[in-house]
Amino acid sequence: MTLNPALEASPRGLDPAVLMSAWDASSKRPFDLAEELGVSECALLQAAARAGEPWCRWLDPERIRDVLMQLPALGQVMALTRNHAVVHEKIGRYGQGELEGHVGLIIHEGIDLRLFLDHWCHMVAVDDCPQRGLRASLQWFDAGGTAVHKVYLRPESDRGAFDAIVASALSARGAREVAFELPAAMQTLADGDVDRDRLLAEWAGLQDTHDFQSLLRRYRISREQALRLAPPRFARRVSGDALEATLAHAACSDLSIMVFVRNRGCVQIHRGPIRRLEPMATWLNVLDPEFNLHVRRRALARLWVVRKPTRFGVVSALEAYDSAGDLVLTLFGDRPAREPEPRAWQAWIDQLADAMPPC
Repeated sequence: MTLNPALEASPRGLDPAVLMSAWDASSKRPFDLAEELGVSECALLQAAARAGEPWCRWLDPERIRDVLMQLPALGQVMALTRNHAVVHEKIGRYGQGELEGHVGLIIHEGIDLRLFLDHWCHMVAVDDCPQRGLRASLQWFDAGGTAVHKVYLRPESDRGAFDAIVASALSARGAREVAFELPAAMQTLADGDVDRDRLLAEWAGLQDTHDFQSLLRRYRISREQALRLAPPRFARRVSGDALEATLAHAACSDLSIMVFVRNRGCVQIHRGPIRRLEPMATWLNVLDPEFNLHVRRRALARLWVVRKPTRFGVVSALEAYDSAGDLVLTLFGDRPAREPEPRAWQAWIDQLADAMPPC
């Protein structure tokens, strides 16, 4: 998966002093500065750690699971998961994680995460540094140095627990030997080489939405490729206005929804209503007390209405893709497990697909 195509051309072995000099001269946030420089966000933090900046401490990646299990001690925090197109922020408390093999699950008091731990490769503790606009946080990155998840302290968080977690996980080697390698892109079949009839027959026979990913792997196709190959009853491309229209509809109708934002290593989920939608020229924002969503408009290339049958009825979603064909944001109707989706959501999705001209 390529979540930031600009990083494909990242220079290797850039002198940390050059990065720190660029950072000193910039007022941008690390993510934005890294994007401008063509390096990963983690490379900036690596440069800071190697320069001896006291606010940046490199943690032992062997302790990632241990640290995840200690997060409940922090109390109320802000959880952040993003990709290059969408930022998802939730205020809440971490529960005890369920980590099994290469996957993990955390659901507790507002924080709802699915973890793909093969992609949790680097771990950094950042302390408050007002002159750089940094706040105390724990941050995790994939093999290419792209952030998979961050936990930010709030005034009511337990600072003592944070310090204890950091002290227990400090890396003896520091950041000097860290190298960033971009994962290989998934090789997919050409559309003409896919057995479309069998694919659609299996799609029609789905019993659970989670089986869809296995279906894609078996047929060696990407997610958006499957949508292109599907008939309108399963997938229909809709106008770029569909996302804002859906969020506005949810806000004004008190419709409870689920908002999924993903990257290689993490899916973060908001479940519930949204209240305050704040459209801007370049960003589409939800600014609620315990949930913020920031969508970079120009990073969204295509929107699809997608329907999957399950043993509990059809599950409908609005999916947003970037120019590389990667899924960056998904909206569902809020439904309890093993129950049909809400009729109000289904009616909205039907209206969206029927009324909005395809882009």
